[in-house]
Amino acid sequence: MGWPSALPQTVEACLEFFGINAYPCISYDKETLAATILVSPANGTIHTPTSLLEDIELPPVSEKLRALAETELVDSKTILLQQKSGFPLFQVPYNGPFVPPGIGFGMNDHLATPHFFAGNVTAGTCETWDVVSLPGALEHPFHSHSAHFLVTHMDGIAVNPPVWHDTFPIFGENATIHICFHQLQPGETMLVHCHMPNHLDIGMAMSFRVVENPNDIDMGAKGLSRATKCQLTFISLLVGYAFLGVRSWAF
Repeated sequence: MGWPSALPQTVEACLEFFGINAYPCISYDKETLAATILVSPANGTIHTPTSLLEDIELPPVSEKLRALAETELVDSKTILLQQKSGFPLFQVPYNGPFVPPGIGFGMNDHLATPHFFAGNVTAGTCETWDVVSLPGALEHPFHSHSAHFLVTHMDGIAVNPPVWHDTFPIFGENATIHICFHQLQPGETMLVHCHMPNHLDIGMAMSFRVVENPNDIDMGAKGLSRATKCQLTFISLLVGYAFLGVRSWAF
């Protein structure tokens, strides 16, 4: 979509038409024709729907997902997507003479770090998780790596029919999910996080060790896959830079 030919490409035009003192500009609350797109059918043909969407029979849920939905749950967890203000900020200590204002996004009382695991999940099993936003007015698209989940309840009310996801918005309502770890192998790490970049970048992520036995927790960092190490190291560096920036501002 190009700039309208009738509109000068200047900061003054942006200010006059959109109230934005910068170029390029766009307005989301003032209706303005920005461009006209002509769509021509390929090879002179065009396909017109012959039935309404509600008349279309959707494919059934795969047998694999049906089996996962019926898999017995072996454990339950509560996943907290949290915003906190002030210091100490989650697990970050601070007892200096001046306490700077700070806002942090974390999970289960921690900012993301490759040195912290929220617990274990067992390869080839399913669990039930309650995913909660604190405070509830904030939206967090909850995302799980290599583990699909079935949203079964919203604020305790059954979802009919339940739907499979790997990302689901937690906003105003808490979700109960049936999450399965059949794509994961013992020794790997499972990562969950908020999919909003400005929340993820400063700590709203969490990892679990994938174990063969629920009692086997002594796997250490050597159990991490290379990709997961890179992900967690990147997040940890971002959190560290953000914290150093706050401390520099404080002093």
